[in-house]
Amino acid sequence: MVSTTYGVAEVSEFYEIELEPEVAAWPESLSTKHFDKIDDTAGLLAELGPTTPMPIARPLRDGVWELRLALGDTNARITYWFAPGRRIVFLTWFRKTRQHEEKQIDRAVLARKQCEAEHEPASGSFHRATTDGRSPMSGHQKFKTLRDKRLRGGYGESAERAQARRENLLAMALAVVVYQRRTELGLTQAETAERCGLDQGKISRIEGSDAVPTLALLYKLSRGLDGTFHIDIDDDADEPVITLTAHGSGTAA
Repeated sequence: MVSTTYGVAEVSEFYEIELEPEVAAWPESLSTKHFDKIDDTAGLLAELGPTTPMPIARPLRDGVWELRLALGDTNARITYWFAPGRRIVFLTWFRKTRQHEEKQIDRAVLARKQCEAEHEPASGSFHRATTDGRSPMSGHQKFKTLRDKRLRGGYGESAERAQARRENLLAMALAVVVYQRRTELGLTQAETAERCGLDQGKISRIEGSDAVPTLALLYKLSRGLDGTFHIDIDDDADEPVITLTAHGSGTAA
C-alpha cells in the first residue's frame, strides 16, 4: 500500500524547513496555486524527511537531494540538504532540462558546501509580500508550512485553501502509486502513456503531482497499468489514500 498520509509524526518530530535567498525570492513570481503546491509538498517532506518517496523527492549526490514538482508547463526542482538539528535547507531551484541538469546539480552542491560552512540555523521567518503586503526578508529564513501551522493550532484556513490542500495531497498520492507501478512493470513514461491512451506529457504531470484523479483518468490508468485503484478519502482526517492492486496478484502497489 502506498500512502502520502499526514498525521504519522508528532509536530515536534517534523524537520524544520529553511530557505536560502534564491529559493526565498522565487515564490514572489508564482501564482497562489503553485505556491500552495510547494507549501503542501514541503509539508510532506518536513514530516517524512529522507523517507519521502519517489517521484516526489530523491537523492542526487554529495548530500544534495531534490524535490520534484510539475507547476503547469514547468518541471521545477528544488534542491536541499539535511542539516544538523533536523533541518532541511532549500538551496536552489531550477527548471529541469536535460542539457543543463548536471550544471544545476553542481551549483546545488556548491550551495550546500557554502551553507554548511557559513550559515547558522535561520532566525527570521519567510512570508510572501504578495499575500500580506509586507516587504520580503532577505537572507536565510525559516519556512513554516501550512501543515506545521495547522498542527500547532490557532491557524484559520479558508475553505478554498483547504480544498486546494486536499487536491494537492490526492495528486501526490496518485503520483507515488503510478510511479511505483510503472517502474515495477519496467515501463518508460512514453510506454505507459501508449498503454493508457494518454500522451507522455500527461504521465509526466501525473508523476509531478499535477493531476487530481478523475474517474476517466483512473479508468485509463487502470487499464494501462493492469491494476485496480482503491481510493479512501476521510474528510475528517484529511488523509487521502490511493492503492493499486495488480490484476491477478492480490497485492497492492
